[in-house]
This record gives sequence, structure tokens and C-alpha cells, in this order.
Amino acid sequence: MRRYRLITGLGRSGSKWLATQLDRPPLNEVYAVKHEPWALTDYAITQAWMRGGRHNTMDFLSNVRKRWDRMQNAFGPAGLIEVSPCARYLADAIHFTVPDEIYAQVFHLVRDGREQVRSMMARGHYRPDRPSPPGELPIEEGPNRLATMSRLWADGVRACRGWTTVKLDALLYDAMARSWLLETIGIPFTVKSEILRSWDSKTPINATKKHAMPPFAEWSEEDQGTFWSHASVEMALFGWER
Repeated sequence: MRRYRLITGLGRSGSKWLATQLDRPPLNEVYAVKHEPWALTDYAITQAWMRGGRHNTMDFLSNVRKRWDRMQNAFGPAGLIEVSPCARYLADAIHFTVPDEIYAQVFHLVRDGREQVRSMMARGHYRPDRPSPPGELPIEEGPNRLATMSRLWADGVRACRGWTTVKLDALLYDAMARSWLLETIGIPFTVKSEILRSWDSKTPINATKKHAMPPFAEWSEEDQGTFWSHASVEMALFGWER
């Protein structure tokens, strides 16, 4: 039975770094590994859904099935591993449309909200002059920006609740967590051993530099309080305390 694995979550969660760890021999010789391969399609489907398409579930599922038709052409001999934050609002529908002969599973890649909000604050992807992520709050500049980013993190994490959780910090620093992920995905033991030997646990790609946004510990007491007021529930659910 061929396998389809979708690893999704909020943007800036380390998805590009994870894809680079998986997209190497011998794993990519049996599984195709894709990072955000249909980002524009996912964005368009979600935007249409959020802007009034909720009343027409059949149209929505039809668009997701068209996406599946494209996905099938990307499969490797054993299956497809897709790492795509853009698909977080489509994960349920994608999973629903996968044929029974394909063993599908969805994972939620989650990152410590303090680091992720810091990254989002520093990046141009999340600015007032850029389109807001579909279904999420419009981005504000000035003193309200941190509150918006904190709510955005909490909302994005909440959207993926229920899927198998993968914590970025565990993958970075814990060899057992990496082994568990590969085993859960269904990677053969010999392939898993090769991947673990070559796993690069260095700082993730596009890591936020201190000059762009200081670490959380250097935020003002007011800014730290703003973050916790919006994200404390979701942080606690994943074991991140003050």
C-alpha cells in the first residue's frame, strides 16, 4: 500500500528545514518529498472557502479532489511526503479525499510560540501591505502588531489540533524524537538508520537573527504579557510554560 503523509502547521514552524532533512537519499529514492508544492492552489482554495464558499461544500471538495489529481503524479514508488503549512486549513478535506488504497496520515509541526511569533514579527510575510493568511486576522502595524501575531499563532495551532503532533524543538535536539517521526511515517528501518546518521541538527533555515527581533527573554514585561494573554492556553497544551 502506498502512503501519503502531510506535515502541516503555521508558517515559520520549521517546515522548510524539516523538508531538507527528509529530502535526501535513500529516503527520496522511495518517497517523493515536497515542500509547499501547491502553495498557490492551497491559498486560492482556502480564500474561496473563507470568502463565502462555506455554503457550498461540494465545490470545496471538488477543488480539493482536483488538487489530489495533481498530487498523484508526484508520488514516488512508496508514496509522497508533503511538508506544507499552506495546507493547514485543507488538511481535513485532503485526508477525506485520499482514496482508501492510499494510507494517509496528517502531522502537525508545532514550534514554541515565543520563537515563532518572534520569527513572524521579523519577517515581511506578515505585514499590513501583504495579503493576510486566509481566514486569519488582518495584520496591524504598531503596538497592536504583537497582539495580532500572538493571536495568529494561537489560531494557527488551534486549526491543526487533533492531528499527530511533531514539536520542532524535539526534532532539533532529540534523536529519539527524530527516530519516532520516521518510524511513525512508515520509513523502513534501513532507510531510517541512514537518514538519522545524516540528520543535520543545526539552526533551522531562515532562523531569526537577533538584530531583526530580540529573543523573548529580552522583550519588555508588557510585550511578554501581551504574548501570554493571547497564547497561554495553546502554549500550556504543548507543555510550554512561562
